[in-house]
Amino acid sequence: VYLADYGPDGNEVEPRRRERLSAEALATYRSEGRRLVICGEAALKYQEILGEHQINYQPGIKAGAKNLLPLAERAWQQSHFVDPAYFEPTYIAPPNITTPKEKRPARGGTNQKKSHQP
Repeated sequence: VYLADYGPDGNEVEPRRRERLSAEALATYRSEGRRLVICGEAALKYQEILGEHQINYQPGIKAGAKNLLPLAERAWQQSHFVDPAYFEPTYIAPPNITTPKEKRPARGGTNQKKSHQP
């Protein structure tokens, strides 16, 4: 799960990170009075595993560009701009980039054009 801690004002308290939620971690969060919201595809999975435990599950909230609009609007209003030529996105986990093992021929078995004779 990708996890970040935010204060009541919506500002980030602890940076985004990758973490496996365990019963021990949940107990720590609850003892500190933190509220948890689990969103996206993981929400239903964790709800089955962890149960309610005072967690707000939101499976309908998924990662997507449309969710960035309120953040972009707030940054615009605060005149927080970046130079796109030098901006680097923040990746929590490295992308999974693979290369094909071998080239496959096009459909039909070959890459050569077939001649059509009348």
